[in-house]
Amino acid sequence: MSKYLIKIDRKTIKKNPNAGSTVTLVPGIVDHYIDDNGNEVWERPVQRIYHEAERSYLYKYKNNIVQCNECKKRFGVNKLESDSYGYDDIYSDTICPYCGMWNCCEIEYEQFDKEMMK
Repeated sequence: MSKYLIKIDRKTIKKNPNAGSTVTLVPGIVDHYIDDNGNEVWERPVQRIYHEAERSYLYKYKNNIVQCNECKKRFGVNKLESDSYGYDDIYSDTICPYCGMWNCCEIEYEQFDKEMMK
């Protein structure tokens, strides 16, 4: 099976303005009604989603060309599809967009290092 190293696009690296944040606020649907006193009320509930601290830098990966080991078609890594069976027990993010083969190629993503900023 072919293995591809997908590199970080150095031009896309930037500081994350939300670095370190552990909460994301997600606005809900606006609710509009008339209360018991006849006043018009507009409310927008906000949901708090708690997560691990956001990383310090944001970046994108290059759209390298990969080849499916089954149908042999070549395409950009961004075209790969993902899917799961059951309750995410079986998952693949390397599904060929042409023949549907799961794990059609082996991909390794370059890890970010602050040295890339120099």
